[in-house]
Amino acid sequence: MSQRHSQRTPKISRMNSAENANKIFSEEQVVEQKVDEGDDRDVDFHEIEGSLHMINWQDCLAQLSSDIIEYQSNAEASDWSFMKPAIIQYLFTICIRLRLPNEVRYTAALIFNVYMRRQIMQLYQFLEDQDMSAAQKSREWEKIETNAERQIPLRLLSAVQISSKIHSYHDSLSSRQVVNCLRSLSLPYTLSAVQNSEIRVFRTIGHKPPESPLTVCETAIKILAYSMRKHGWADDSKFDMIWQHVLVVLDVCMINHADLYDKFMARRPRNNFSAKDDPAVVLAKFKWDFLMLSISVIQTAILCVIGRSCLPLISKVLVKILHCDERNCQLLHESIVEMIEERR
Repeated sequence: MSQRHSQRTPKISRMNSAENANKIFSEEQVVEQKVDEGDDRDVDFHEIEGSLHMINWQDCLAQLSSDIIEYQSNAEASDWSFMKPAIIQYLFTICIRLRLPNEVRYTAALIFNVYMRRQIMQLYQFLEDQDMSAAQKSREWEKIETNAERQIPLRLLSAVQISSKIHSYHDSLSSRQVVNCLRSLSLPYTLSAVQNSEIRVFRTIGHKPPESPLTVCETAIKILAYSMRKHGWADDSKFDMIWQHVLVVLDVCMINHADLYDKFMARRPRNNFSAKDDPAVVLAKFKWDFLMLSISVIQTAILCVIGRSCLPLISKVLVKILHCDERNCQLLHESIVEMIEERR
């Protein structure tokens, strides 16, 4: 994306995430009552039934790795332009208050980011192709920017709606719930408008939602649990606590990803890049490496729950499981710890 384009993105950072997200739930009629049938329960690391069989572990990890390689091969400098802290916190608050499954918020954030980036690029290209003066294009872009910013709550909830249907249809967000949420913000969208928005977002992302980093974390912990039990590195009572810490750490990493990866890049040797490498593209590729992120998040969670005693051995097992660069994982883990310490 050109420098001119990057200056013409909607000013979404001005959103007051906490105020607006909490306002969505200020009226009783917003959330429809539903019977809890257990679809949104957390991962049970003690339950064998329903778990991926050992013979399929490598196939599952190979598919995850293949998806990430595809993301990285298509990476561009602007890939994470709309993953602003205020926006992600706003979206996470909605998902948590609606009691949606944990996976929903991470996939929804990525869906929203991909949609907004593609939509803005398409609008920008359309405007550039018009036979207008620079002044006319500037005025038209201001209108596009204003309209895109005004529609952010609708697009966010559409992303949540799509993600909720992917991960748990029983717990999915209905179009009527979305209408009620928007009305609580004095945004009178009709049911038809909400349904059209959902279709538009899904079509714009190519009907292929990005893989969630939590999926990689869950898969890695399931496999890691086998080794940890075998070597006596943790008793069964620790796994639930490790999982809860993974969720917290991953939330912090997703909300503050820009700060996190700035710290990570500062720790990396500068001579690892060639002169022709675009630093912004290299950074985007690292951000798409959910295998590396998952290892670092799990390392941080284990550090909090168990301590440093077994961390080096566990880290080696994780690196072997997910086939990642051990040094990069360690640097990202150190960056996460530093970032969390700064926010305590």
